[in-house]
Amino acid sequence: RSISPDGLAEAHVVTDGNPCLVLELARSLSDTILDSQALARSLREVLQLRLHRLGPNVARVLELAAVIGREFRLPVLSALSGSARDELLDALTVARAGRLLTDLTTFAHPLLHELVYDTVPVAARARLHAHVGSTLEVLLGDDIEAHLPELAWHFQSAAISGDAWR
Repeated sequence: RSISPDGLAEAHVVTDGNPCLVLELARSLSDTILDSQALARSLREVLQLRLHRLGPNVARVLELAAVIGREFRLPVLSALSGSARDELLDALTVARAGRLLTDLTTFAHPLLHELVYDTVPVAARARLHAHVGSTLEVLLGDDIEAHLPELAWHFQSAAISGDAWR
């Protein structure tokens, strides 16, 4: 099977050149020539399958982490999840072993972060953003000024739930 030069270039962009994602994408493709939207849709399906295989607890922890950002802080994730630290670390370790995280606090790929973020319903996502913003205010203490753009993003994203007054 061959891919057009444009399809190959799009596969490189969509996968950020990640060989593992390129291989998974190639395995999932049909025999038709794909446009960029079909390519992105196919990669999303592959990533959704990988996420689903890890189980609901890991998926839930990753959803919460995705609201925090592509890179996230464990204390914020702990406050959002309400889970025991060991349970949280177990879920993150499974996600890392499944190559969804590069370490315990970073999604392996921007598309993966976006995919997981998009699985959170909009209203729930807005409430979570408000919680993240409030949690960051407490955790950051005197260092809050260095993180104002991050706080603004979370509170702006919370606006749908009526919590944009901050």
